[in-house]
Amino acid sequence: MKFRNIVLCSMVLFISACASTNTSNSKNNIAQQSVKEIQQDITSKHPSSYIILAAKLLKEGKPDEAAKWYYVGQMRFRAYLMANPNIDPSGDPALYSSLKYVVGTPINEYAGQNPDHWVDLIEESIKWNSENPNGFTPKLSNKEIYAEVEASFIEFRDYVLNNKEKIRKQRAENGLKNS
Repeated sequence: MKFRNIVLCSMVLFISACASTNTSNSKNNIAQQSVKEIQQDITSKHPSSYIILAAKLLKEGKPDEAAKWYYVGQMRFRAYLMANPNIDPSGDPALYSSLKYVVGTPINEYAGQNPDHWVDLIEESIKWNSENPNGFTPKLSNKEIYAEVEASFIEFRDYVLNNKEKIRKQRAENGLKNS
């Protein structure tokens, strides 16, 4: 457990350093913000904020909240990248890939322990995303993109819902915990 905390702490620092390169104002350095500060006006922030929030919540021992914000962050980051197809691949697309691996792996390992609960977490994330505005990548001017992103998360939810035993078996084969 101590090793995992060290990894999570390092992960938050790494991610925060990467994300802070996207802001010119040191006041906006997400590494120095609390969970409450990150959550404040989050709907107008860069999508990496959601995933960094998830990493911080996971570090604080709040994996359900972490999963919710991670999945919301994934939806918002995907929409942002799809709305900006000519963006430098070494910038935000690379950051997104890194965040998915570094933050997503422990969150999915946690969530996958109980497929029924995993479905609930995915549904909660879809609901929050659909009910809240996005000032960073406005929904009104990107309706088709948001519909596609939401549809992919509904497919994800349905996959988990319809493959519970397969997921449990794969996890057991990979040495991961099932509840």
